[in-house]
Amino acid sequence: MNFILEGIGIQLKGKGHTIGGWIAHYIIGFALVITYEAIWRYTAVTFGFVSGIIFGIFSGLVGIMCWRAIYLTKIHEDVSRRSYYVQLFFGHILFALAVVIAFKIFKYDPISKIEPYL
Repeated sequence: MNFILEGIGIQLKGKGHTIGGWIAHYIIGFALVITYEAIWRYTAVTFGFVSGIIFGIFSGLVGIMCWRAIYLTKIHEDVSRRSYYVQLFFGHILFALAVVIAFKIFKYDPISKIEPYL
């Protein structure tokens, strides 16, 4: 994420450099959770582990495409792209499954007609 921030002209120094990347990452993760919830709520997609895996696969592929585009503009030689893409792909699947598990733990049903707290 720090790489993206630098690419758009945001130069953070010291601890701000690391914190800025994490904040950007959490904002994107929060946007994904809202997107998953909206898909479950407003489409015929069934809430559960299967759709969570599918969302994770899709999110992982989108993430890989975004990072491929970023690497086309500026190459980081210190990172193995293949291993990075593999962990990025599976990381997104785990993230989507964690969303499903969290919703189940907190007994939140994204398909119910009750409006969310947001």
